[in-house]
Amino acid sequence: MADHRAEQILQAVVANVTGLATTGNHVTRARATPQATGALPALAVYQGPDVPLDADLQSMQYLDVELTVYIDILVATEAQQVDSLLNQIRVEIARALWADYQQGLSFVIEMREGSADEPMLVGEGERPAASMRTAWIFKYRRSRTDPSA
Repeated sequence: MADHRAEQILQAVVANVTGLATTGNHVTRARATPQATGALPALAVYQGPDVPLDADLQSMQYLDVELTVYIDILVATEAQQVDSLLNQIRVEIARALWADYQQGLSFVIEMREGSADEPMLVGEGERPAASMRTAWIFKYRRSRTDPSA
């Protein structure tokens, strides 16, 4: 059985942000990702709201839905300001996702960049750490009777 279309989008996002110049292969699918300092910088990708759009106005065959995908950026650095590093990674994420707004999935109708939260400092001293949540919104179409189609 095929995966729910929301799951397919999440898998595509993970694939597309894996291998970025700064975060490399340090990408996980999780809400809370305790990271060893050596595994930073890293990204954590997870699902946000998955909301049907104007269901009464759509076809009886399909449903348009907006899925929010959160990408948390996790950093620790002594070489530069943490907010500068967070913003550098935001650029890399945007370039990777906008390279194909459909993420290689024909059922994705559009993508837009959502908010980026203010950096949260979680450490001080010689190697300060911080995180920042970014949001990406994907509008996709699925069958009313089969969320995988």
